[in-house]
Amino acid sequence: MIFVFVLWLVYTIKSWSHTQKELSLEEKQFLYYSSTSLTKSEQFKSWLMLQGYIVLPIVVYGVFSVVIGMLFGYYLLPLLIVGYIAILIGVSAVVYVRMVNHPIAAEKPSFFFSMTRSWPKPLFSLFLYHIANQLKIPLIITKAVSWIILLAVSKSFTEPENEWQLASFVALGIGVAHSVLVFEYRRFEVFYMQFSRNLPYRQVYLFLFLGLLYVLLLAPEAIGLFATYPVIIATSSLFLSSAFLLLLHSFLYLLELNMKVYLRWVFGLFISLFLLISFGLTWLLIPLVLMIAWIIFYRNYFKQQLTIQ
Repeated sequence: MIFVFVLWLVYTIKSWSHTQKELSLEEKQFLYYSSTSLTKSEQFKSWLMLQGYIVLPIVVYGVFSVVIGMLFGYYLLPLLIVGYIAILIGVSAVVYVRMVNHPIAAEKPSFFFSMTRSWPKPLFSLFLYHIANQLKIPLIITKAVSWIILLAVSKSFTEPENEWQLASFVALGIGVAHSVLVFEYRRFEVFYMQFSRNLPYRQVYLFLFLGLLYVLLLAPEAIGLFATYPVIIATSSLFLSSAFLLLLHSFLYLLELNMKVYLRWVFGLFISLFLLISFGLTWLLIPLVLMIAWIIFYRNYFKQQLTIQ
């Protein structure tokens, strides 16, 4: 279900991009004038209906899941599905309303940019600033999915003998939820960070910087992990999530920036690690994942494929 939620998030973000491209066409420019003649609430309702049509396959899946869940007496997951779909559609409508009412970005810098202008910005932290300034909605949705996973698993399964294994499943789910942000970081590297390959940093330091960035990105989830599980288990889970994100990032050096291909790899890695955890090999995961991530990173960092699809 985690992977399905991530796919729906990707599909929704892609629909925003498609809608923006359609609105930018010359023959569609009249929409900026006709739609803004309505009140904001009327615009919101109209875009809500349009986005519901765009994500109709997701809505049909959600209705089907609710019906099946009710028939078999399962209520939590159908409610989560309905709530998640409603959030995606509602957020999309807000994005579209803003899109048609502000077709040209303001010249003045954003509040976040003004507030952080004088802050130190080490190399590894640049993407965090980029997320906070340009990717707010994907970040919020990603964090919401992560917390849903954390709370759902911790409240539904309370067996102390399986605590380590359950925490590892949570860590893996959190990693999958952040896979979209990993892809965005790779895009950020391609478009804005090509100069970094010429800086006098050894690859091991670059790899450590990358790991530190993902640990910082997972800081909100770390709070939840430490509040839910013992310190050793929470620390292990945090490192597992970070190692999984490092592995995904390293694989992107082997792949073109193609979201469809990337998601297949995410799904394959998720299933592989899920099986290892299920067979009680949790202790092996962190060193194994880190080793594979480092080997791929070391061998391919300077051979990056820059084709973008």
